[in-house]
This record gives sequence, structure tokens and C-alpha cells, in this order.
Amino acid sequence: MEAAAAAATHGLLRSVSATAAADSGNDVPHPRMVLFSGHDSSVAPLLVALGQPESRWPPYTACITFELVQRRTHVLAPAAGGSSDAATS
Repeated sequence: MEAAAAAATHGLLRSVSATAAADSGNDVPHPRMVLFSGHDSSVAPLLVALGQPESRWPPYTACITFELVQRRTHVLAPAAGGSSDAATS
């Protein structure tokens, strides 16, 4: 299921990654927040593609938040509980 979920969400993940990359490497003003919206039918496969175990269908109003973190390099990571669990190398 993980491979199918990754294939189904490839375009969305590519858009999120490209948006973060454009915002991370230059001094050009960029939006402080970018919002992508969808339905439960796009949230569920995205969670699986990100490595979350298949358990239940996401509840109504479910959301996934990504945070662009700058340490030594820029890291795009799903935020958990309001703070990022991003690890940098």
C-alpha cells in the first residue's frame, strides 16, 4: 500500500517540496505560509506515503502541517504537536 500511496501523492509532495526549496535558498520575499487543501481521500494516502501506519481513516477536518526548519541546512518535515521533529545531518 505504501508504494501505491507514494505514487498517488507524488505530485502533491513534489509541489510542497518545490515550494519549500524556492523559499529556502534566496533573499527574495516569499509568503510566510502556503496552504494546500484537499479531502480525506488525499490526506490518508499522504500519511501512508510519509510512513505513518495504516490504522484508521483520517477524521473530518484532519490536516497535515509541514514546517520548513533551518539549522545548518533547510529541512522540510511534518510537524507533530505544534513543533517539528526534523532531524538534520
